[in-house]
Amino acid sequence: MAAFPRSLVTLGVIALMVVPASVASATPSSGRPDATPGSSVGSAQRAAHGHRPDPTHVDPAPRGVDVHARVSTAEVVARSGVERRPARLAPRSSSRTGSQLAGDTLAADRPAVVLDVPAGVPGNPAITQHVSPSCTGTGTDGNRVQVLYAYEAGQADRLASIRASLQSYVADVDDTFALSSPNGNRRVRWVTSSSCVPDIRAVQVPVGSFGNTTTYGLDEIATAAEQAGIQTANRKLLTFADANGLCGIGEIYQDDSAAATNTNNTAVPMVARIDVACWSMGATGHSTPAHELMHMLGGVQESAPHSTTLGHCTDENDVMCYEDGGFDHAGVHALMTQVCQADADERLFDCGRDDYFNAGTPGTGSYLATHWNTAQSSYLNVMTTSISGPTSLRPGLAATYTATPSLPATVRWTATASGCLPATVTSLSIRVQCPSSYHGTLGLTATFTTSSGQQLVAKRSVSLSGPSAPLAVALSATSKVYTGYAATLSTSVKYGATPVRARLSAQYYSKVNGVGTWRTFATTTTSSTGTARFSAPRWTTIGKRYYRVVVSVGSGSGWTTHVSPTRVTYSIYRMHLTSGVRSGRPDLVAGYLRTSTGAPARYQNVRLQYRHSGSPTWHSLTWRKSSRTGRVAASVQPRRRTYYRWVYYGATYYGKAVSAQRYLRY
Repeated sequence: MAAFPRSLVTLGVIALMVVPASVASATPSSGRPDATPGSSVGSAQRAAHGHRPDPTHVDPAPRGVDVHARVSTAEVVARSGVERRPARLAPRSSSRTGSQLAGDTLAADRPAVVLDVPAGVPGNPAITQHVSPSCTGTGTDGNRVQVLYAYEAGQADRLASIRASLQSYVADVDDTFALSSPNGNRRVRWVTSSSCVPDIRAVQVPVGSFGNTTTYGLDEIATAAEQAGIQTANRKLLTFADANGLCGIGEIYQDDSAAATNTNNTAVPMVARIDVACWSMGATGHSTPAHELMHMLGGVQESAPHSTTLGHCTDENDVMCYEDGGFDHAGVHALMTQVCQADADERLFDCGRDDYFNAGTPGTGSYLATHWNTAQSSYLNVMTTSISGPTSLRPGLAATYTATPSLPATVRWTATASGCLPATVTSLSIRVQCPSSYHGTLGLTATFTTSSGQQLVAKRSVSLSGPSAPLAVALSATSKVYTGYAATLSTSVKYGATPVRARLSAQYYSKVNGVGTWRTFATTTTSSTGTARFSAPRWTTIGKRYYRVVVSVGSGSGWTTHVSPTRVTYSIYRMHLTSGVRSGRPDLVAGYLRTSTGAPARYQNVRLQYRHSGSPTWHSLTWRKSSRTGRVAASVQPRRRTYYRWVYYGATYYGKAVSAQRYLRY
């Protein structure tokens, strides 16, 4: 957080409660005990932790922010941008195992769940939409952060009108943690609804609670939560106060031990409050709710290299750094140093990754390797950039794989084997279907590109295998075909009723020197519907031909196949030859050569024959080539009564034909 009073940045001003290390070393309580009306839950809770001290100070508001001004409902909604940026729905897994506790190595391979993106315009301009919240466990199990909306008695409850806006401000917190982490993998472990949306509960506190300069309303908030039946043990209560008294205030225990038993990481209830003027990032330049939550997670410890005695840091730019009036390690007034120069760093945690938050791997012997690192808090989850889907896939069958980025990003899929991915490889979910001949391991890669150009990569190995199973292969063909034309073969390959993308070889049976063999004339791959069509060779001889398809299966696929050959009978065209005569000097004999289908037989040699009346013998007179329309014609001058006919002797594709006889008189 930038130093005051520079006008360049107007940032959230934070007051925090600091519990001494001697208190922090006490054994954690299992939770706040039941409260009685008017009692201080905080005081009763201190059986194991001692009393909560007063805040060390309340900082002045950032320049340009009037924390005492009433913010209307319309302005709350407008600042969140929920009316301009609706929620984005996405596929969701049926299980809630999309993340893991920070530091939980046993759950490292759990796939992330693609969730709805909250409505609203992110306060951080580095992204154009909020990150998805995590979805793990039951939504209420274990250590979690409960979001509250608090208002004083006698004041209107505005939660129904601003719930969507508060969800956007809560999402700003997740955005901050995500963008401050390598590959955007940290999320807050919220108390969530069954649909994984952070749960926001309303609590009413007594009149004057927010003006109490002793408790600043924190004890009253905890008491009201318990009286409303809200669990406070294992909870950090991040409270959006409908108040106009300060910017933000949060609790922290001075416990810098690196162990998971750090007091800030235990079940002890803790409370933070953010007033309306500082709900949005627009007012302060960063997320004040994220700042307050970081205090409750244990940042910044006084022993950190760049800390102040009031729980902040000195190496700007940083969400948690600003000139708070505290002292440095030398006991002098803490002054700011400009280590991270980019304006964007002001919206991120831990400029040098060396004071309180390092979601990567701190260097050996470094401060965060040996002291409390809030990135390991059990109140955070780890979101993995991942691919979900089956680990094994029988080649030929289809399965859906879904890529889950930890930050909003576009995606492009690639695979180690071609032919397995669809034409469109830029959607989060794709249908993968390899041909039946594939075997071994298929590598899927989803490469995500964020709006800032950052690339995230997720990989998944898929075993192309399966147990023994039969393939149903069907083959059909045109049963009769004229010579010179290609028969059409149709095939389908299925596993039960499921289409199989099969690699096929189409074959015909041939005999050479009396030895029969199957010869391949075409190869193809069935479509996603499991079907394919072939054109058989063009045969110039009549007779029967046998065809079959052979499915190529990869080793380990488990497929067994059998298909019966199909038969095609090839025959020549049956021909029709007509004839007619016209008397005159000379006379004309004409005719038409056509196939049985009525098509003209073009440019074929047709012989004209004659016989005299009383003679059975036919003699060749001349020949003519049929025209484009199949017509033949010849002039004759008979000397006696004579019969004429046309004779066609056939060709490669056409059978023989003889016309009816016609006669002419001399």
